[in-house]
Amino acid sequence: MAAMTHAAVLKEKQLGPASSKPILQFTGKMRAGMETAFVNGLGTRDLAGPQGLTTEKFVDAVAELIDGKSVESLKPKYQQVSVPVVQLPTKTEGDEFDTELIRSLFQQLDINGDGSVTLEEFEKGLKRLNVAPRKPGSTPVRELRISLDDPF
Repeated sequence: MAAMTHAAVLKEKQLGPASSKPILQFTGKMRAGMETAFVNGLGTRDLAGPQGLTTEKFVDAVAELIDGKSVESLKPKYQQVSVPVVQLPTKTEGDEFDTELIRSLFQQLDINGDGSVTLEEFEKGLKRLNVAPRKPGSTPVRELRISLDDPF
C-alpha cells in the first residue's frame, strides 16, 4: 500500500494530480478497510490470535469492505468461535495428581456447596480463573516474549 501511494505521488509530480487520483483513492479505501476489519474483530491470526482470520479470509473481508459492504454484514460470515484444543493427560491415577488441590478447586467451583457443579457455577469458575473461552472480537489476553536469541 505504501509503495503504491509513493509511486502515485511520484507520478503526480510528473503528470499532474489526475494521474495519481485513482491509485490514491484505492489505497485510501484499502487502508480504511483494513483498519475497519481489525477494529471490529476481523483481524488476522498473527495479530488477533487463534480467533483471527486466515490471510485469505482477511483479504476477502477487506475487499468486501472496499466494495461498500458494512462490517456488520460481514461479521456473521467471517467471525467464528475458535476454541483451542486442550490435550488432556491420559493418565488419571497416580502420585503426580494432588487430590487435595483437586478437591479444593471443586469446592471453589461448587458455590452452593451441594456436592455438584452446575453449568452456571462452572462458567463463573472459568471466568474467575480467566480460562473461559472468549467471544470473537473480544480482546484476548496475550503475552509478548522477546529474547535476544530471537532472529531479527
